[in-house]
Amino acid sequence: MLMWREFHLLAAFPAVYIISPMQLHHPSTPSAAGRVPGEAVSISRRISQRHWFILIIVASFAVRLVLASFAPHPGISDPNHYYNLARNLAAGRGFVIDYVWQYHRPPDAVTHPEDYWMPLPAVWPAVGLRLLGGTLLAALIPSAILGSLIPVLTYSIAAAAGLDGTGRLMAMAMTAFLPEFVLNAVRTDTTISYVLFAGGASLCFYLGLRDGRLRWLLLAGVFGGLAHLSRQDAILLAPAMTISAVMLWRWGRLAIPWRWLWLVPLAWGAVVFPWLWRNYTLFGAFFSSGVGRTMFMTSFNDQFSYGRTLDLQHYLAWGWPNIIGNIALQMLAALKTSYTVLDIALPVTTLMALGGLILRRERSFLRPLVMPFVLVVLLFVTYTMIVPFHGMGGSFKKSYMALIPFLAAASSWGLLDFMRSRWLACVAAGLIAVFMLLDAVELTRADFDAARRYDATIVQLCQTLNSLGDDNADGKITVMTQDPFMLNYHGFPAVMIPSDDRDTIIEVAHRYAVDYIILPAARPALDSLFHGSEVDPRLPLVASSANYYEILAVRP
Repeated sequence: MLMWREFHLLAAFPAVYIISPMQLHHPSTPSAAGRVPGEAVSISRRISQRHWFILIIVASFAVRLVLASFAPHPGISDPNHYYNLARNLAAGRGFVIDYVWQYHRPPDAVTHPEDYWMPLPAVWPAVGLRLLGGTLLAALIPSAILGSLIPVLTYSIAAAAGLDGTGRLMAMAMTAFLPEFVLNAVRTDTTISYVLFAGGASLCFYLGLRDGRLRWLLLAGVFGGLAHLSRQDAILLAPAMTISAVMLWRWGRLAIPWRWLWLVPLAWGAVVFPWLWRNYTLFGAFFSSGVGRTMFMTSFNDQFSYGRTLDLQHYLAWGWPNIIGNIALQMLAALKTSYTVLDIALPVTTLMALGGLILRRERSFLRPLVMPFVLVVLLFVTYTMIVPFHGMGGSFKKSYMALIPFLAAASSWGLLDFMRSRWLACVAAGLIAVFMLLDAVELTRADFDAARRYDATIVQLCQTLNSLGDDNADGKITVMTQDPFMLNYHGFPAVMIPSDDRDTIIEVAHRYAVDYIILPAARPALDSLFHGSEVDPRLPLVASSANYYEILAVRP
């Protein structure tokens, strides 16, 4: 019954097909049909293409929905956080969390307003939980729907670049089952929301520059704001828009409507202002508490330090060999990420297409690619040189994926142009989609298995904690752990173990009335307690769990 209810939502999607060819294709943009055989498109063929359009979207959603029904967990770490926040939203508690996971601005209590991440990725699962029931599947359905819209975005990009109906459908097929898109659509994370809205902002901004129509510029601002509410680094869309406008004016030969560009920040600001004002009224600052600290981290665990000064002096004290070596390492990691997320075939077809487009100076096709490529360059610089340890945590990968729909459109052009035979090009795109689907299922299965095994150990740990009971008699069992997201997922108020010395760890434990500290953790100050080479009367061992975890009580 649930599947049929969601299937009815797909009835609105064909309208996008009816609108997009008229809205996105520009008379001055030569169609791909002019470059490859088969220019004329009969009415019957248009109907067939419409059926393929609907089929790709329905198949995209169906695959995601089926996989979501097997999900054992919303996802480890960040997705877990957004699910926890979504549960509180759906319960009417607002944007509050019941754990402390960083100390950039130490809260007064364990339960406190969200003060770091952006809100939109938690809104989608909250809508599902509220409307469809309190199950994990209900929370994942909105993400599955959004994920099935990425092929629609890809279709629109291909239309704006001048590809004909066949080329657009091929581009759609190459994003419908991209493994990373499928996996992230069955998690409660930022990726799908960001890809959809950052890609939409890039496309609409280009159309606004090309056509001079105010509605595209307004939509670019709206989508930019929604992308910003999905991920903090979406602020880089603003300089990307500025740089790409100059490039398209100087080298792209576009008549830029300069006097109307103010509509973009106006719409963007209108979308994000409520959240920024909420931050200001609660914390006295518009933006995240960690922006000024994370730039100067010298290890990933600096993110969890308590009361330690992270500034330029701290960063430079790390030494130039370490600084330069880390930047080089993060650059290599980012370059590797840029092709591994494309699965097997897309890196090859992308390079073929970009090479052909550049050699032939296909300005009509290259223009829509300018802004997303500028954005990726800015992301690369940010996550390798400015906040490199966030790149290590997967931030570059998540944001880089907004480029993929544009690469799929370019790949479609490349297949049609290099293979010459439209039939062979379609077969190639179809095979790419099939192999992507197989890889997506395997990637998702492996992720689910890992999450299931980890969650099973946490369930045993929670049973042990409940048997120990409330040690400090404050009416609740509060734990200190290096995974507060997971412990709170199972109902425990939780606090991150600070990445500091033992005295500081105990100080924080007393501040937040922690009952137990859970080891192991990547905290050298506690290693000797875990291995049994030292005993500290302030942190006595009281239990073990799952043949792995050790539980320390917190004493005065």
